[in-house]
Amino acid sequence: MTNLILPFLTLFVLPLMLPLSVLAGHVAETEPNNKPEQATPFQLGDTVTGKVNHLDTDLFLLTLPESGIVTVKLSGFPADCKMRIDGSGFYYRTSLTNPFGGVVSDPGQPVTFSFSAQGKQKGLIRVEVADTKAGVCSGSDWCALQCSANGPYYLLPFIDRPSKNVPPSYSGKPLLPPIQYQFQASLEALPDPYEPNYEDGIAKDAALQKGLIKSIPLGKEITAYLFNEYPQPMRGTKGYENTTVLGGENDVDLYHVRLDRPETVKVALRDFPPNLNSRIMIYDSQGWEESKTGAASLERKVAKPGDVFIEISRGRGNGQLAYAKTPYKLLVTAGAAAPASWAEIIRSGRPFKVVF
Repeated sequence: MTNLILPFLTLFVLPLMLPLSVLAGHVAETEPNNKPEQATPFQLGDTVTGKVNHLDTDLFLLTLPESGIVTVKLSGFPADCKMRIDGSGFYYRTSLTNPFGGVVSDPGQPVTFSFSAQGKQKGLIRVEVADTKAGVCSGSDWCALQCSANGPYYLLPFIDRPSKNVPPSYSGKPLLPPIQYQFQASLEALPDPYEPNYEDGIAKDAALQKGLIKSIPLGKEITAYLFNEYPQPMRGTKGYENTTVLGGENDVDLYHVRLDRPETVKVALRDFPPNLNSRIMIYDSQGWEESKTGAASLERKVAKPGDVFIEISRGRGNGQLAYAKTPYKLLVTAGAAAPASWAEIIRSGRPFKVVF
């Protein structure tokens, strides 16, 4: 019996007990992989290896299990070569063929590329040589490139045939084996089932019909992040020091509730990230109501049944844009409005009438 249990534990139970980093594997690029449909698939935590071939751009395919911040670390290339790594896709309305940003390494130095991304969406990681000083081909026998003016040449293998008659040097410089590299990708998950829920330029009714804005239940608290999943490099990424809006920033969260009769809609926030303050807005067919920056609650009398939209965003005039890695809680209820106290009426600045 023991002989049967041990193989079971080894094959099925032990892998479930190991951390992801232990289970992660090794993935070698499969050539050709310079088109999106040819991209080499890999998973988070894998050590991915590749080499620079003739007329080569290497593409690698990744689908994220959750939304959040992706970090790719590229290393292992020669000391005199600069490498570029960038990304595309990772969002429901971005193209796999148009990179949203990337970074270029210093010669021979590992480089990190971090960006915001949407879960369950395909994306590409692209790796290529960033700068060359010279290139040479000897007919159809072999080709090579030079990364630096006084550095060696590196062989560029052909994808469709082997190189031949490759000399040990060219123009007085060593002719070395192909440039190789490796990278790993990790994810800081910020899972939000209501994202994406805002698209600039689309009316709220249209966004609701499109399924972009999600309906939430009245009287039940939900958890969400003020984090923009649209793919962009994160603040602090090399080469983006002066960019205005970066990954995760400038998020707007929109939610929908449906009223069957005129009622007062009440919105309550808690655990809202202190670095963002808060702004609450309530929209209905007759108009809208906006809270002060930093408010934790807002209510509005809705005169007609129908769709009501709740907007949660960063407060106005907060200075530098930001995002949050901690979630906030949102509760929307509907019912009779609580009578305002005299102090609240006076603070509001609204006109009032006293009847004797």
